[in-house]
Amino acid sequence: MEDIKFEDALKNIQEPKVGQIINAQIAGINSEGVFVNIGMKSDGVISIEEFGTGGVPEKFKPGIEIPVVLLRVNYHGNHIVSYKRARQKSSWHKIQNIYKTSEPIEAQVTKKVKGGFTVDIGVDAFLPMSQLDTKTENIKDILNKKINVFVIELDDKTKNVVVSHRKFIELEKKRNIERIFSAVKQDDVIEGRVATITDFGAFIDIGGVDGLIHISDLAWHRVEKVKDILKPGQKLKVKVLKIDEEKHKISLGLKQLKENPWNTVEQKYPVDSTVRGKVISITDFGAFIEIEPGIEGLLHISELSWTDQIKHPKEIVKENTELELKVIRVDREKEKLSLSLKKMLPNPWEKVKENHPLGTKIKCKITSIAPFGAFAMLPEGIEGLVHLNDIFWMRKIKYPKELFSVGQEIETILLDVNPEQGKITLSIKHLSQDPFEKYAKGKIITGIVEKITNRGAFVLLENIKFNDSLGEKIEAFLHISEITLEKDKNLNELLNIGQEIETKVIKSDKDSGKIDISIRRLESDREREVIDKYSRVQAPKLGEILEDKDE
Repeated sequence: MEDIKFEDALKNIQEPKVGQIINAQIAGINSEGVFVNIGMKSDGVISIEEFGTGGVPEKFKPGIEIPVVLLRVNYHGNHIVSYKRARQKSSWHKIQNIYKTSEPIEAQVTKKVKGGFTVDIGVDAFLPMSQLDTKTENIKDILNKKINVFVIELDDKTKNVVVSHRKFIELEKKRNIERIFSAVKQDDVIEGRVATITDFGAFIDIGGVDGLIHISDLAWHRVEKVKDILKPGQKLKVKVLKIDEEKHKISLGLKQLKENPWNTVEQKYPVDSTVRGKVISITDFGAFIEIEPGIEGLLHISELSWTDQIKHPKEIVKENTELELKVIRVDREKEKLSLSLKKMLPNPWEKVKENHPLGTKIKCKITSIAPFGAFAMLPEGIEGLVHLNDIFWMRKIKYPKELFSVGQEIETILLDVNPEQGKITLSIKHLSQDPFEKYAKGKIITGIVEKITNRGAFVLLENIKFNDSLGEKIEAFLHISEITLEKDKNLNELLNIGQEIETKVIKSDKDSGKIDISIRRLESDREREVIDKYSRVQAPKLGEILEDKDE
């Protein structure tokens, strides 16, 4: 066989045409691109830019054959070829069929462009941002990722293709919903995986469908942060609490897999029992105490102290401290437990009842003055109220501050002690006898004329002195109609200021605070007594009269 010169052999190689697909062998790879042997004097070059952010495919190795299309020959004599164009030419017919039959296709996201991404489905296609799965938030999460898409637009002339990932996800979700909702029932215990954690709970993937565990259904005890209980990707068993087929929502529970500790709360923590708990939070109205995981009670501000005026619970309790408390109420159905700190100590109102029987005189000091009365401190260190109505029997006052001052010592009578309500009722007027009993209707009394008016006279019955600074006049009113007037005489001629007179009580009304008296009725009663006395003397019989005559 005759030897063929190398130069002659090159002349016999047919020059490829622009646009022609050529099977080429990878000769080398560097930062400029991929060099391929296309059977010509110089290698073909695939520009590195063609591969986008994903870079040269991992499968590209020297010696591997790949299809390329000749684009042009540059001024250096290099053959510029394209791997992408070769794939597009061979893939276009397949993509047309997929578009017509509405089948999904796998795509690789290659780079970020304005308004979305470029994806590789055999040809470059545009994936609008609006057609991404709505859960995708970070660009790094999508770049170079393989996803399933539908071709939603295709132009044979421009070779432009638009795809949708969201359409695929929604279709898959619909299928999963139909499958899950037909298989899962309320109260079922199923397996899932933590998909997403939020402030209000966690979404659990239960087979392509997400169900929600609300933060309140994670544990029987208080949960501050969901991430303290669950971690993304964690596998777990959950209970189906509720299924809403119309809204395609499934509510799940984790704590329901365990017994509710409130089921036995009445047996474990009966009323009047003593418990130990930890202060886990403080509000304006009280503090929440954890007795055990899942059991919390409320220590109301009113249950902090018997006597101190607490403005905020923080004055008494601190978070994360432990307290010994008394159980005062248990409601298993509403899952409420009421606790008391003050009831760990003796009730001072009970002590007052023991020390001072009702009606006892007690010396107190005024601590504060209100429009409705004055508060006074008892020797036991608790306050009682002297109400406006318990200061005087008859005298009306509008402002207690006209009579009292803070720190003033007064003597009072104990009227009532109510340990349940924490109330003590004191009285000043009861230091003296009730004038409406002393001067009750029908009694004969004497008094001193103090004042004379056109309507009648005011008569002083007595001067009461409660203490060094408080006293009261007990007066009665003698109406002019209740005086027997002599002819041609007026009231001033019959009565004198300072004159002592005897009268009869005709009205004694505690509600109105008035006592009315009468001279006329007293005189009328006495006249009637005389008439009655003599009318009871028996007249002599006829026989007695005849006997007297015979004698």
